[in-house]
Amino acid sequence: MRLPRLPLVTALALLFFFAYITGIRLAYSLLYALVLIFVVAYFWSRLAADNLSIVRSSPEGQYQVGDNFEEQFTIENRSWIPIPLIELTDFSNLPGYDPGRVFSLKGRRTRRWTSRGRFKQRGLFTFGPVELRYGDPFGLFTRSLRVAGSRSVVVYPVVRPVGSLDALAPSTAGDEQLRGRVLDIPPNATTIREYVPTDSVKRIHWASSARLARLMSRSFETREGGDAWIVLDLQAAVRCRTPARRRHRPGEQRQPAERDRGGARRAAAEKALRAFHLGPGRRHGVAGHFAELTAAAVAPSRRADRHHALGR
Repeated sequence: MRLPRLPLVTALALLFFFAYITGIRLAYSLLYALVLIFVVAYFWSRLAADNLSIVRSSPEGQYQVGDNFEEQFTIENRSWIPIPLIELTDFSNLPGYDPGRVFSLKGRRTRRWTSRGRFKQRGLFTFGPVELRYGDPFGLFTRSLRVAGSRSVVVYPVVRPVGSLDALAPSTAGDEQLRGRVLDIPPNATTIREYVPTDSVKRIHWASSARLARLMSRSFETREGGDAWIVLDLQAAVRCRTPARRRHRPGEQRQPAERDRGGARRAAAEKALRAFHLGPGRRHGVAGHFAELTAAAVAPSRRADRHHALGR
């Protein structure tokens, strides 16, 4: 606790004036004692400031929401004088985490402890800066030691299992009845079979029919499953301590940094869509909290309306 020095200096000046006027020995004794306390307190805090150090070992890298972490703090007093009161204050922007504490430290001693926490929100977070406040035993001269934060972590949303997506990819070959328009029929045939009256003329395989002297129909490969959409939660207000971006009016020029972020979103969406291997004839796209419509479908298609993007 820091004592107000102005009243003490005022009292010291009044005591000196009183001792000088009256010449009482007790007044001089009190004056000398107060001056000695001020001198001792100043050099005490100065010596502690030159010999106090802090080392903080923080995690770094990539984590997910819900992961646990721990930090190591080491406070060393290299001088022979004790420090009666040390207050550690942490200024990290990590939600729900506060490793600060108050303790004392003897001369030529080291204090170590481990602080544990959990990542509760996604975003980019920095451990630190951290500040030590300490002083003399009388609380007259308070000093501080501030160490900037140097390690950051990226916390991603927790990954939830979505179950099997096999219905999007596997194919079955054979004599399966195709529905839909003729343009939706896949072009790759797997085998041939006997022609039946319900078959379309486009099914007839003329080379095999001429060789076998009877009409033969092609059996097409069909795919099970349907459309594939990737929904990205890119709303800025969800991130910790990140203000939501303002909406742009129609025709307003966008900043280069925002265009770069849009390109990064498109690249991530395209990479994810390629992993599905949907093939032709399947609807696919990406939906997110965008400020503009983005054509993110990447698989080839015969029709332009197969490429979709949804944004707002």
